[in-house]
Amino acid sequence: MNRYTLPIDNRGTSTVSAAIDYRDQTVVFRFDYDGGIGQGGTGTIEVDGTKTGSARVPRTTPYFFSISGTLDVGIDRTTPVSNEYEPGQANAFTGVIDFVRLDVETPGSDTTRETAAAALRTH
Repeated sequence: MNRYTLPIDNRGTSTVSAAIDYRDQTVVFRFDYDGGIGQGGTGTIEVDGTKTGSARVPRTTPYFFSISGTLDVGIDRTTPVSNEYEPGQANAFTGVIDFVRLDVETPGSDTTRETAAAALRTH
């Protein structure tokens, strides 16, 4: 299941029915961003190179994430991505994650200018 969280009470869920079994697999989440501050995009999940599902994300968090939200893998330690999660250790993934790789593409120059201008206005 893939979940994303926007500011309070604006949460969305997309689910993928393909099972992840207990052998070595490569799971990829790719987000194709529409561009522009706070705009949406399409999230796609692939398992071993096969597309298993995708969902439209109508908008994204503009500007910056709160440092208290953390970027966790395998457990949600602070602000839960879902109200269905129990806090802390109760929602921990009990399998093995060998590694996580995060690839971030450089945004286009228009987005960079918008982000810089927003940062100057808010700080």
